[in-house]
Amino acid sequence: MTTNRRDGSFQRVLVPIDLLIEPREALDLAADLAETPSGVTLLHVVEPAPSASKIFAAPYFDADAFEKSCVDLGTRDLRQLAEAAKGRGLALDPEIAVVVGRPADTIIGRAEVDEVDLIVLPLSRRSAVSRFFLGSVAEEVQRRARGTAVLTVPVDDDEAKPIAADAGAFREIVVPVDVADVGAWASLDVAIAIAERHGASVHVLTVVDQRGGDAFLGPGLKSGPNVANLLAEAKRHAEEVIAAELERRGGVARGVQLAGHALLGHPASAIVDFARGRDADLIVMASWGRRGLADQVLGSTAERVLRRSDRPVLTLR
Repeated sequence: MTTNRRDGSFQRVLVPIDLLIEPREALDLAADLAETPSGVTLLHVVEPAPSASKIFAAPYFDADAFEKSCVDLGTRDLRQLAEAAKGRGLALDPEIAVVVGRPADTIIGRAEVDEVDLIVLPLSRRSAVSRFFLGSVAEEVQRRARGTAVLTVPVDDDEAKPIAADAGAFREIVVPVDVADVGAWASLDVAIAIAERHGASVHVLTVVDQRGGDAFLGPGLKSGPNVANLLAEAKRHAEEVIAAELERRGGVARGVQLAGHALLGHPASAIVDFARGRDADLIVMASWGRRGLADQVLGSTAERVLRRSDRPVLTLR
């Protein structure tokens, strides 16, 4: 990932576009985070016609012609989106790409070939069914995008509105961290760089999982004083680690207000609730773990946050 740490921008940004989803917020954020107007690519993926239709419906249905028509229409629609974005004053001069293929595979393949630094994915919140199918693509992309940041942008199609008061602006950024994972602090560095650019505040959050008592001490002790003491000690330790990290970064976070928070609770739910309570504009979090089970647990936390959050989520690997 090639992030300009001085101003929080990304050199190459890929925006997969589903033409059934309002992409305005995603385009606003892509234009804002891209280092240059030409560093953005708009990608629409046309799913191929089923193989059976090419064999059995050949006399009645020209699958190749249908796919070509979809590509032509997609190219036209992406160009119109780009022109509309420029008309709103966005600094955007994107490359247009329309490809036939499986969505997640095509997005990942394009990101690898173009050495993309950031993938911006608009997500529809219209219905449980659409969230399941569209969300599954986003989760697969987030899981497979090694070395590439992924920004998911929830969209309410019934009431399209800017993410912040000014299109593309950030005021409150939440950074969930695992205080025991040294690599996870890289997400704070990226958040600070973005915050410097926007004059935003950054809230570093650690959630001590209350379910730890069940997992490590047995169900018989989950309500006992020993568990309560251990959780309280874990919370104090997290607060100390966060305070030390913020003090260490305070000298380089020019004009950025940094605050630390440690909570007890269910990690994904607590992160989403905290971001909503702060009226945060962005969640920035690592999606890797230390190893083995830790990787699965932290990764699943990132995916649960992505699935539940009504705020943009930037995941880093």
